[in-house]
Amino acid sequence: MGYLPEAAGGEFSGHWDFYAEQLMLYILGAAAPNPEHRVNADMFYHFVRQYGSYGGCPEFIHSWFGSIFTHQFSHAWFDLRHKTDREGVDWWHNSVIATKTARQFSILHSDQYKTFGPNAWGMTAADGPDGYVGRYGFAPSGYGNDQHRIDGTIPTAGAIGSIVFAPDDVLGALRHYYSFPELIGPYGLKDSFNLDIREEGWFAEDVIGIDKGIVLLMIENYRTGLVWNLMNKNKYVQTGLKRVGLMDGSG
Repeated sequence: MGYLPEAAGGEFSGHWDFYAEQLMLYILGAAAPNPEHRVNADMFYHFVRQYGSYGGCPEFIHSWFGSIFTHQFSHAWFDLRHKTDREGVDWWHNSVIATKTARQFSILHSDQYKTFGPNAWGMTAADGPDGYVGRYGFAPSGYGNDQHRIDGTIPTAGAIGSIVFAPDDVLGALRHYYSFPELIGPYGLKDSFNLDIREEGWFAEDVIGIDKGIVLLMIENYRTGLVWNLMNKNKYVQTGLKRVGLMDGSG
């Protein structure tokens, strides 16, 4: 995930061994015009594809922390609708199920947390009452549903970034969020809120660029498909999709 050239001999930090937001890297890497720089397209099939389910929803391939952003970021750029890979995985449909599961998770925990409910869902990395939390997520997570963290905080970008996958559910969440004046700032919705902290609740003061980014991209794809259409015109995108085996054919 990172490289520190100033370290002795250079030092890499972190890696993706589970499915997460890295799908786009394989597609672009496989499309490199110089063979010396090209990523082997078979690497697309080497990360862990861990299936799980929660709350009566269908099984899907989930990420380690169960954060919903992992099901959004590659899809913000690449239109993967109606495509399956060589193992028959429809990654678009996978994100639809993840979105529905995220909402169901919040509904099933609404008796524990006042913030949670059918219109407040989508756990993902975000600001919390004690600072930024990268482990906000929902089940399934890890190998035993024990890697995600919840504390009653709802990140606003979590649901909104899934507007292309479940528009009716997301629009319901968006209306609900805008019912809180404390959650609205000069850039739209603030990053997160938690009604279980103090009587008056806790509302983030910050907006986070990467969270605003996924919201803007996905809303525009929902409205016009602009980002998808521009990316699909690029010959390297088309080449990369073919080389990793993401082909038309899904229903």
